[in-house]
Amino acid sequence: METFILYLLIPFLGTLVLLAESLRERGETPGVRRTGKLSVGVLGVLLGILGLLGVAGILLALVAVFLDHAAAPAARSLIVGGTLLLTSCLLVGIVLMTARNAVRVGLGDDPDESITAQAKASNDSSELRLTAWCLVLVPILQLGFVGPFYLFPLIWGGVAIWTGRRSRESHFLWTLALAVENDLPLDEEVEAFAIPLWRKKRKKYFDLAGRLRDGRSLIDALELGGVLPANIVAELRAAQAAGVLPQALRAIAARQTSSLLSNRFNGSIAMTAVYVWSVLTIVFVIVTFIMYWIVPKFKEIFNDFGVEMPAWTVQAITLSDWFVSYFYLSMPLLSLPIFASIAATIVGVSGWGNLNYPLLMRWFPRWDAPGLLRGLAYAVHASRPLTDTLEEMAEHQQRRDMTERLLRMRQMIELGQPLSSALAQEGYVRPIEANALAAAEEAGNLPWALRTLAESMERTGWHRTQFWLEFLKPAAVLTVGCVVAFFVIAFFLPLVKLINELT
Repeated sequence: METFILYLLIPFLGTLVLLAESLRERGETPGVRRTGKLSVGVLGVLLGILGLLGVAGILLALVAVFLDHAAAPAARSLIVGGTLLLTSCLLVGIVLMTARNAVRVGLGDDPDESITAQAKASNDSSELRLTAWCLVLVPILQLGFVGPFYLFPLIWGGVAIWTGRRSRESHFLWTLALAVENDLPLDEEVEAFAIPLWRKKRKKYFDLAGRLRDGRSLIDALELGGVLPANIVAELRAAQAAGVLPQALRAIAARQTSSLLSNRFNGSIAMTAVYVWSVLTIVFVIVTFIMYWIVPKFKEIFNDFGVEMPAWTVQAITLSDWFVSYFYLSMPLLSLPIFASIAATIVGVSGWGNLNYPLLMRWFPRWDAPGLLRGLAYAVHASRPLTDTLEEMAEHQQRRDMTERLLRMRQMIELGQPLSSALAQEGYVRPIEANALAAAEEAGNLPWALRTLAESMERTGWHRTQFWLEFLKPAAVLTVGCVVAFFVIAFFLPLVKLINELT
């Protein structure tokens, strides 16, 4: 019954929620959108009932464990009981969050025209889609320790490809910076840059050179070319409007080169993630081998000699049996570090600006803040209206979440709010940073403050990343060491006891 709920019912309901939400947002007629809205609400009620039943099941299981003295020793184990309880609560929590969001979106009133109401409705819809996707992907969590064997070569290949891409982007930015500063023909410089590249990569740059030759501006050609991240193109567009494109190209090229060198020599996210992921996978394989091949032979030997196995060994066997019996709850929790490592690998190697996953990226607006702040600094320095700058940046954004935020900021500024307040309300800056920007605006130093804050955000983020990298490496080794020590002791003690009993 439990496997049916996890593998079929929950993903099926999550899929229905996504389909209904798609109808609610993109239905061709008002009637279709109203039907989708009602369907979202009804599915939310069903998920709420399922979530409450899950809560009741967890409580009943806890009561049964403490009343059943035969099951109590294993179930009360900190590792086994804690893992099963934590996973159950996590899954039930996601179901209840989806139900809450679905009821709020489907059965709530339509938002009014105010900026706050529109922002809240957008966040509710995004949170609903995110939690619904979590329900749909629940079965994939069972593959956390199986997938690495097949994905390992692909990940390493992806690391090499993305590292090469970032290096090529840095080289290309320097090429553009020198060409613009010295008034060189951009199309010829781009073609010369593309000659040593592979055929597929070369074609992108040749197409870019063709668009430049046809009279398109550099920024429009870059936007269609796909050779630079969207956040860099947006920053260059703002710099072009402010008339400081050569300086911006050189600054971005220097920043990209510095970031690439830091990743190479100070330890990259990708390498650390792959290390942790590999160690966890190997430990899981070793433990599985021991439990499948060694433990049955231990049991036969001890039964033949009529000797009881040590308590530590019995506890290890009981722990493993519980994990196998409740694999549908234990495997998802054990798989989370694997998928977290994969996500860290993708972000660390490809770079935040190269990603286009608005459903997830919308929850981390501060990662988008440095590029936005620099673009606004160019506009303020050139005395260009912020509303025009924000509208232009929103028009050329590839991510829907960024477009919505920029348009809301434009409305706020049109209504008389200062830039610092709009940035804080959309989550790009903290209140204390907004106060600093407001003070800089009064003093006439807003462009300098915006650029300085952008650099500070990037430095802080990098230092925080380095801290967690240095923390996770020994933590992973210590965790693996504790697991290995537990099983080594558990399977060394039987030999000691057997020798002592027979001598």
